[in-house]
Amino acid sequence: MPLSPEAKTALKDRSWRMDNMYSILNKDWEKVRFVRNSYQRKFDDEKHGRDIILKSRQLGMTTLMVVDAFDSVVMKPNTYAMFIAHQKRESDAILKNKIPTLFDNWKLKNFLYYKKQIDQAWEFRIGFDEKDESINSFIRAGTSGVSGTYQFMHISELAVMEREEKWRADEVLRGTLAVPYDGRIVIESTARWDYGKFHDMFVEAWDRTQSWHKLLPTEYKAHFFNWFDDPEIQKVNDLIPFSQMKERDFFEKTKSDYKLNDTQISWWYGKYQQLNYDKNLLLSEYPRSISDSFRSSSNSYFNQDLIDLHLTREPIAVSGGWKFFSKYNPSHTYCLGADPAGGKGGDNAAIIVIDITTGEVCAEFCNKYTQPHTLWDEINMFWRNYGNCLAVVEQNNHWHWVIERIKHLNYPNIYPRFRKNTYNDQESKELWF
Repeated sequence: MPLSPEAKTALKDRSWRMDNMYSILNKDWEKVRFVRNSYQRKFDDEKHGRDIILKSRQLGMTTLMVVDAFDSVVMKPNTYAMFIAHQKRESDAILKNKIPTLFDNWKLKNFLYYKKQIDQAWEFRIGFDEKDESINSFIRAGTSGVSGTYQFMHISELAVMEREEKWRADEVLRGTLAVPYDGRIVIESTARWDYGKFHDMFVEAWDRTQSWHKLLPTEYKAHFFNWFDDPEIQKVNDLIPFSQMKERDFFEKTKSDYKLNDTQISWWYGKYQQLNYDKNLLLSEYPRSISDSFRSSSNSYFNQDLIDLHLTREPIAVSGGWKFFSKYNPSHTYCLGADPAGGKGGDNAAIIVIDITTGEVCAEFCNKYTQPHTLWDEINMFWRNYGNCLAVVEQNNHWHWVIERIKHLNYPNIYPRFRKNTYNDQESKELWF
């Protein structure tokens, strides 16, 4: 039966297709029409082509990607998609449950020629031409190996994969090279630690996304999704009063700080109970903010709860990357710490000035475009303005530029580190830590 002109017009609209054409199995294993939730729609509206997502659990991002990939492969011949999951059961679920459900309930099967050509444990292939089997599209799913060229690649739980088997995460990222310039890559994960490839990729992309910098097609755009609008919150019937909550102050403060309602807090506390009252795990799996995700996923040296109790102040002046919190007091003792960076828009070059007498931060500098040899100018200004204070420079990839400048000017108040040679017991002096 031919399609009506109205149907042909509607089919050209991807947004209409995404909310009207496809059926999925919900969490209760019931077949329902797929309609994008607020998170899925927001991502669809803001995606870039190279996207990295830090998220709360169970927001339906993988389901969105599966429907999106299915829509792509059935609407355009010779389109190839690859899903990489951190566990085999997840990749099996895509090929054995999600994709077959989409195909078997697809409304166009009765109008156009499509043929499910191969349905293996690792591939789902669609044929378009009854006479020419080379005209096809496919979706593959697996846990690591990548071969061939793909127009779409989705990687789920990269941070989890990296923590369990770093070699596999490395292999998966190398596989993104199989995606052409105009193809799409989506990496999504909850956080598992505050370092590593996923952390570094996300933080760099987030800084770039928040800046004036116009993203190149090959640069990643960062997206963060918390749990505040999770559709499951609507199912909460019984509210939990604060008087019955462990860590009551923490949950009360969360409600106040993030302007949440009782239903949202009760839902979140329910997750806290399910996670055996592990607050770090709660913040990692269901974060309120980006800092929640990464701080709670690592064994940090400093206790984050104690850090949160520290007072914050508004600066009394701001100038050229500097924030000033108090004026110089000649009767006080000061020191500064400097962390050089490459100055190319990645990591920040940073300086912090501390009033040793009071223990307070009195000034700070932060700029991702300050190069190592110009960071000296910022340090030099504060040496003179804060009583020739002690300067402590971190040894990293860029430190030598700063140290050489310090040596050239013979500044006397630089932090020294003394090291003993194990062969001749001679002691050497190094101007960094």
